[in-house]
Amino acid sequence: LQFGSDTILESMRRGYSSSSYLDLIDTVKKLLPEASISTDIIVGFCGETLTDFEQTLDMMKKVKYDAAYMYRYSRREKTHAARRMEDDVEGDEKGRRLKLLIETFMEVGREEVKKEIGRRHLVLVEGKAERKGDGNGRKWKGRSDTNKMVVFEEEGEGGGIEEGDYVAVEIVGGTVKTLKGKMLCKSSIGHFEREF
Repeated sequence: LQFGSDTILESMRRGYSSSSYLDLIDTVKKLLPEASISTDIIVGFCGETLTDFEQTLDMMKKVKYDAAYMYRYSRREKTHAARRMEDDVEGDEKGRRLKLLIETFMEVGREEVKKEIGRRHLVLVEGKAERKGDGNGRKWKGRSDTNKMVVFEEEGEGGGIEEGDYVAVEIVGGTVKTLKGKMLCKSSIGHFEREF
């Protein structure tokens, strides 16, 4: 996305509008309701007004991104903006806007995490979740079928899970960046689709 303001999208020569972007997001969510959507957003681009910034905040609330990489604008040599536009948003204001954008992302994300509690996911195990010397060696991490990071503790006697395995988990909590799951069983794509 980068910006929720059509004025800024046009000045950046992005070739799309906020409404066409929202139409695309709506199509993705209709076809793939569990799709994970991420974005990069810049605040404080040349000429960005408070109204432009508020439109970006509104877009953040509408789309409900699973991940967002958020930055303050800084000039890059040999770009259209560096050659032809004035970097006219003060540094302190860029910082204030970035902080508000991150807070908005986190607020929306916390609400989305609440919706995950009780849901079941197939998780592709990526490796141990514990730091060296921390815990009992039974905590694992992996990506859910919706591309969210999930940590869980191995159930049973242990020793049965390896990187690359699939496990079924039920989400019991988490944060915006990492969900916490309860392992239900070792699984496979076919098994999960039949049983869960």
